[in-house]
Amino acid sequence: MKRIQKNIRNVKQQGVVLIVVLIMLVVLTVLGVHTMAMASLEVQMSSNSQSMMNTFQSAESGIVGTLGEEEIFVSAINLPPDESILRDYEMGNYTASTSTKLTGAAGSMEGYSLNTFVGYPFSISASAEQQSTGARTRLVQAVKHLAPGKVN
Repeated sequence: MKRIQKNIRNVKQQGVVLIVVLIMLVVLTVLGVHTMAMASLEVQMSSNSQSMMNTFQSAESGIVGTLGEEEIFVSAINLPPDESILRDYEMGNYTASTSTKLTGAAGSMEGYSLNTFVGYPFSISASAEQQSTGARTRLVQAVKHLAPGKVN
């Protein structure tokens, strides 16, 4: 008789194990889905960060390109006060648009004791955009361009 009672007890315990295993399976599934959602979000954040850095570097390259072109500054000196010189620079998938504008009158340059050079103040604005992600960067840099002349 003892043998029959043991078998009945074992049958009852096997049902509880099934329920515990199913609950653990549900918990592990929820954890897996949550982990996949977090990984997807991190990939998207990383992609956005990379797009912003690329547009920043493109805009910065546009400013550096403008600084290297003497004729832009010479031409901007002769423009009316509210006009600027526009220039586009192609860099792979990015285009940097720059605007160079004279912002004031020529003045003495710091560090030059001889009164033979003047500095023209300019403002260079650069913007870059990536169409696929919508990432945009706009930079403004003020510079003084050294030119021969005398301060009045």
